[in-house]
Amino acid sequence: MSANDGNNPRYKHLRCQNGGLFSRGSLWLADDHVLQITSTGLHERYRRFYLRDIKAIMVGEGFSAKVGGFVCGFIAFFFGLMWFLTAMTSREGGGSPGLLVCFLIMLAVALLFLWRGRTVKVYVVTELQTVLLRSVARKWQADKLIEQLTPLINASQADLTRAQPTMPELPSQPELPQMQPRQTSDAQNPDGGPGAA
Repeated sequence: MSANDGNNPRYKHLRCQNGGLFSRGSLWLADDHVLQITSTGLHERYRRFYLRDIKAIMVGEGFSAKVGGFVCGFIAFFFGLMWFLTAMTSREGGGSPGLLVCFLIMLAVALLFLWRGRTVKVYVVTELQTVLLRSVARKWQADKLIEQLTPLINASQADLTRAQPTMPELPSQPELPQMQPRQTSDAQNPDGGPGAA
């Protein structure tokens, strides 16, 4: 994605892209924000995260790779076992080619889950919300994203801190003089006051 001249920002693809059966997401970096694009068929959703507003990027454990690899591995084991049993009981001394093909396909899918790495869930935390980045699904993608964004976030927020005006110091309040209690002397009260003899 590139920008035209004018007020449109110039975007750089962050190489974070994740696709499912019904949706696909990608991340793009501009000068002052990150743009997430989520595509579902003919519909696209855009979401911006300004660098000055990002408080943290959280990474949580995902289980889709483990579950997918386990399921595909179990199915591959089943087809392999069935092929082996048919090969042992067949008079021709060979197993079913169809079972062998299914075994190899499911084994390849299980190895693909392992090769692509651990799955994670990445969240962007701002002062007002916590949003899931659906375009980041692998641990290596999350590490690369944090490595790219951390210096940019720090620089953006450092500039924002320097731009904030400082409050002038208020002048100190002058101390009020303490009131001294008034004493009555005998000269002012020759009779000694009430109850004098």
